Amino acid sequence: MLDDATQRGDFGTGHTDGFRIGVAVRGAKGEIVGALPALGPGGRWRAADFPTWTWKPWDEPIYHARMKPVFDSMKAVWGSGAGSLTGAPEQR
Repeated sequence: MLDDATQRGDFGTGHTDGFRIGVAVRGAKGEIVGALPALGPGGRWRAADFPTWTWKPWDEPIYHARMKPVFDSMKAVWGSGAGSLTGAPEQR
């Protein structure tokens, strides 16, 4: 998983044994009308009911940092004049 433990903006990686995900759907009166995985006795989930989603380990995430195609258009609209997003706060 990507991890930014330093909160400096640089990404590192962390390790997890997998993810466990559950979904519950409530009806109009707040009652649970469906759940994955199914609810156990007493209307509760048990930890053993959750499958663990895993994948092959990796050392370095593949990612690309780039400006989105719309960046130049947004800069043209908002990047100059009195309403500039790049100007000093008192100019905004």
